[in-house]
Amino acid sequence: MSILVDENTRLLVQGITGGEGTFHARACIEYGTRVVAGVTPGKGGILWENKVPVFNQQDPGTEAIVLIGEIGGTAEQEAAAFIRKRVTKPVTAFIAGGAAPPGRRMGHAGAIVTGTAGRAEEKKKALVVVGVRLAESPAEIPEKIGGVTVHHGGRRDR
Repeated sequence: MSILVDENTRLLVQGITGGEGTFHARACIEYGTRVVAGVTPGKGGILWENKVPVFNQQDPGTEAIVLIGEIGGTAEQEAAAFIRKRVTKPVTAFIAGGAAPPGRRMGHAGAIVTGTAGRAEEKKKALVVVGVRLAESPAEIPEKIGGVTVHHGGRRDR
């Protein structure tokens, strides 16, 4: 799967205030990507590096959440448990790597599927049970979100 980024792309960085998020956000900015916002639970309302706004899930400007997951590990099942307990906004998810054979090493160690918990189908089941809308491809994400879409750099309601 490729994600194509151009001069019109607006990027939101999950975990922007943490070490990994900061590292990757800085790299994206150096490359020329427009990082327009970040999300870190409990840190909403601040400006990351005095320029990028950070939001919480409770932020009134946040209308929907998109979760992009992948095979391997159990982070998506943990996210499903969090969504059930704490999230009130609509959530749409895409799980990458569903066609990978079990045990196949993909791009990094976290994507090794062992047992059943790391399989795409198990992740999807956990998310559907808590009301997450699943997209079968990244192109379906705007449709699954519902009335909130991004169009030519700005939000519009369908």
